[in-house]
Amino acid sequence: MTRRSLLFLGDSLTYGFDWASALPDFTVYNFGINGDTTDGVLARLNDAAAVKPDKIFLQIGINDLLSEFAWLGNHESQSKANLYAILRNHTQIWEYLSENLPDAILYVCSLLPATRSFDPQGTLNNDVRALCTMLEKMSASRDLTYINLYNALCDEGGALREDCSEDGVHLLRPGYQIWLETLMPFISAGEQQTA
Repeated sequence: MTRRSLLFLGDSLTYGFDWASALPDFTVYNFGINGDTTDGVLARLNDAAAVKPDKIFLQIGINDLLSEFAWLGNHESQSKANLYAILRNHTQIWEYLSENLPDAILYVCSLLPATRSFDPQGTLNNDVRALCTMLEKMSASRDLTYINLYNALCDEGGALREDCSEDGVHLLRPGYQIWLETLMPFISAGEQQTA
């Protein structure tokens, strides 16, 4: 049986987990880069396409929302124009991958929330939810599968579970375990037919 290949494309959240060890039956490429944005992903799509993955899991956008002051919890809400600019970059990423990897399956993953201690006013999480809603609708309009990681990782108030993060944004092992479990139905989809 030919090993199927998976590409994880994103920022430090993607980079921070050893996907290859967690998925030993697959050839895994981790194209997460610390601090990356949708602009950064657009700039390196040629490298991503070169590995010719069977499935792509794209999770990007939180750094687009964060300003220099966001790390201190003093961020201001993004304007609708900024949210649409991020969405535009996402759709450009999708279009490039569709054109250059027509046989690959692209999964659009939601952004993740921040913890209440990081985002006490909920300003950042409001922006994240707004962008996720836009991504979900746009994904549906293009027949792409949207994976809601936000709901899988949030507490009853819509913030990232405190036990899943040490700094309020990046994930600890329990958070990555939830992420992995949420992805597994999509990772394993179709594998029986190729066995």
